[in-house]
Amino acid sequence: NNDFSSIPNTLRENIVYKIYDGMYEFEHNHCNYYYLKNKKRKFQVLFNLFELLFNRKQLIMIKKLCIKEKINVIFLYNPLYKLAKKVFNYAKKNNIKVIIDNTEWYQLENASDFANKFVAKSVNKRILKLDKKIDNIIAISPWMNKWYHDRGIDSKCVMPIMLDFYEPKYENIVDDYINIIYCGIPGKKDLLIPFVNAIKNYNKNDKKFKLTIIGVDKSNFNEDLEKFNIFALGKIPHDQVGKYYEKAHFSCLFRKKLVYAKAGFSTKVAESLCYGVPVLCNIVGGTDDIIENGINGYKIFEFNEECIMKLLNDIAKLDNEQLFNLRINSYNLSKKYFDMSNYTEIIEELVK
Repeated sequence: NNDFSSIPNTLRENIVYKIYDGMYEFEHNHCNYYYLKNKKRKFQVLFNLFELLFNRKQLIMIKKLCIKEKINVIFLYNPLYKLAKKVFNYAKKNNIKVIIDNTEWYQLENASDFANKFVAKSVNKRILKLDKKIDNIIAISPWMNKWYHDRGIDSKCVMPIMLDFYEPKYENIVDDYINIIYCGIPGKKDLLIPFVNAIKNYNKNDKKFKLTIIGVDKSNFNEDLEKFNIFALGKIPHDQVGKYYEKAHFSCLFRKKLVYAKAGFSTKVAESLCYGVPVLCNIVGGTDDIIENGINGYKIFEFNEECIMKLLNDIAKLDNEQLFNLRINSYNLSKKYFDMSNYTEIIEELVK
C-alpha cells in the first residue's frame, strides 16, 4: 500500500523509501524519517478515533524504533497526555531520556468539535500534571518558559526555527501606499475586522494604506473592500506569499488576551520578521514581547478603534528611510531569535 498522503509534499519528490515493519522509512537531509502505513479500512473514522483515545499504534511504532535505532533520547512534540505518560513510563524503564517540545496551550473555547476538544484538554492536562516529571521541557515562548520556571520545572526557550531569511531591499518598499499584510484566518485565533474597519475609515479621507489579506477571500466580507484599497486574496500557495512580504512595510497580528496567545509563539510573526517585515500587534504577552515600538514594529495596549486609529496616524507619518530601518531591524532580530545556529548549545545540553 503506497499511500503517501501523510508525507509532506516537500519530502515526497525523489525519495527512496523502504517499508519497515508497518512503516515507511526514508532518508532526507541526513535524517531518517518514519511514517505509519495507512491502510484503507472500512471503519476508518472509528479506527482514527480509537487511535486518538488510546495511541496504540503510535506507541508501538515508538517502541520499535527505540529498539531498531538504539534510541537514548526521545523528543515528543506537543504530545497528548496519555501518549506522553506511556512513552515516559517506557523510557524510564529503559534508561531513555524524554524531552517534550511544548508549542501550545490550547484554548478550549476555540475547539469546535469532539476531536479538537479532546486534544485541547489532553495537552493542557499534560502541561499541568505530567510536564513536571519530564526530564526536560522546550518552551516555544518566553512567557511559557517563565511559567515553567516559576513552578520549578526545568525548561529551555527555543523559539520557532526558520530556515530561510530574506534581507530586505530598499527599492521594494518605495510605494505610494504603506503596505500592510495579514496572513491567516481571522476569527479562529486572530482578530481582524476592527483593523479592516479602521483602514476603511482612514482611506475614505486619505488613501494612505493598502491592506492585503491572505487566507480568506472577499466573500468573507459584506462589502466591496477594494475601493478602500483592501484586497482579500484567499488561500494562495505558500511559495507565493513571499512576493507580498517583500513589498510589505508591515504585517499585522491581533489576538485576545488569553492563555493560548501568551503561551504560544506565532509562526506568522516569525516568518514576517524573517522577511524583514515589522509587526503591528496588540499587547497580550507572549509573541509581542519581542516587538519594540519604533524598532521592529508597533504595539497597541487595547484592540479598539481609538488605539488602532492612533497607530495608523503614527505610522502614516513615517518616511521611506524610517520604514526601511524598521525592516532592517526586523531582519536582524529574526536572525537572533529564529536562526537554528543560536540554539545549538541549548539542544546539545538537553540531549547529554
